[in-house]
Amino acid sequence: MNAISMLGDITWWEKIVTLFDAIPKVIYFLYTCIASAADAMQLLVRRLCGLDIYYNNQGQIVQKQDPLTEFLNGILGIGDTSGAMQALNTTFWSLTIFALILLALTSIVAIIKSHYNEDVSKTSPAKILYGAFKAILTFFIVPASVIIGLQLSGLLLRTLDGITGGTADSGTISGIYGSTDKFKPYTAGEGEEQYSSYAAYDMFGIGAPATNSPISGQLFRAAAYNCNRFRNGDYSQSDISTMSMGGIFGQGPSYSAATDKLEYVAYQVDYAFMNNLQLSSGYSIDSLEDSANSTDNGARVSLMTFAVGSTYDTFSKYEVSLVWIYYSLWHFNFIVGFA
Repeated sequence: MNAISMLGDITWWEKIVTLFDAIPKVIYFLYTCIASAADAMQLLVRRLCGLDIYYNNQGQIVQKQDPLTEFLNGILGIGDTSGAMQALNTTFWSLTIFALILLALTSIVAIIKSHYNEDVSKTSPAKILYGAFKAILTFFIVPASVIIGLQLSGLLLRTLDGITGGTADSGTISGIYGSTDKFKPYTAGEGEEQYSSYAAYDMFGIGAPATNSPISGQLFRAAAYNCNRFRNGDYSQSDISTMSMGGIFGQGPSYSAATDKLEYVAYQVDYAFMNNLQLSSGYSIDSLEDSANSTDNGARVSLMTFAVGSTYDTFSKYEVSLVWIYYSLWHFNFIVGFA
């Protein structure tokens, strides 16, 4: 059932309220566009910092290593991807050997000139040898310091990322939803070089595998916490099965208190949107909207549907109609979101 036909089934007062509901939806849509741009920026920064996976020019996955470190390792001929930079490696070591030969020759000439008193500056042979060895040590110490510094900074960034970033692996998904049957991971690459993750960046509705919860998801969870319809009372315990999307929500621990059960379902909904989880099979848009409209205090028909086709395939924060069904955007904390 589409939005126009559904408007004919509600009272005039509900029609007016529904039209006013477009106000927070438009503001939220502007917010999610900014959040999508933030995810794209995060993807770029994380790959440059070596916190996310990327593919080199041989189609191989490079994990936990920034492009600069890979480039330096390739020049030095170390690392798994050094073969892709064989030309640079050969050039570097050829120039290094050539420089050492020149240093040795110039040092010998300088010592001979000093021995026959033809050196105007009267430099002693010991000082000449000291300068030569100092140049050699500097040549090796400077790049070694750079590489060690990059490794230490990368280790620090990965440690902080592991502490602060959320996870969305199969074990976590099973622990929250009971199993992974309802979800499928996002994938990149092919064959042995394929990478998969249940969490994904949400860039204008396009998902890209992420190693942990994206920044847009973290912001969304904080800003939408109080407007989750299972948490704010719009949906009751009797609505859990109706709004479970075919059993996705509501599975898990048993609670004697209704408030505890609703809070757990609200957490499941928050986690799904935070990580842009992908469904194993699409869920009918019309079916979910009918379910929402059958509840006593739930979401009315959404006038803004950005879904492509007739099903919801992901819990994309860019999908305003899906977000509206589970969140009352009138209570969305836009100050936190835009900040």
